[in-house]
Amino acid sequence: MTVAKASSSQVNATVTQFYEAITVWDFDALEKLFSEDYEHKTLPASANDPPKNKQQGIEYAKAVGGSLGFTKLNVRDQRSTIARASDF
Repeated sequence: MTVAKASSSQVNATVTQFYEAITVWDFDALEKLFSEDYEHKTLPASANDPPKNKQQGIEYAKAVGGSLGFTKLNVRDQRSTIARASDF
């Protein structure tokens, strides 16, 4: 995998573009974001699903989207809901 150095603003822009694309199942936008050496790994690893290349990853996302009825996803930040020892 090729890892290019990017500024934090570039990283933030890319992450934002990814979330905007995945929440509405915009596969064309996802394909543009993924490099040619993209590799998709299904979690948990115990699922024993082999890694997928870029095209296989896009097809997998389409299958997942289809099984969810291509419903718009709501991505939430759960960090603020995690109980901390200092909260008690």
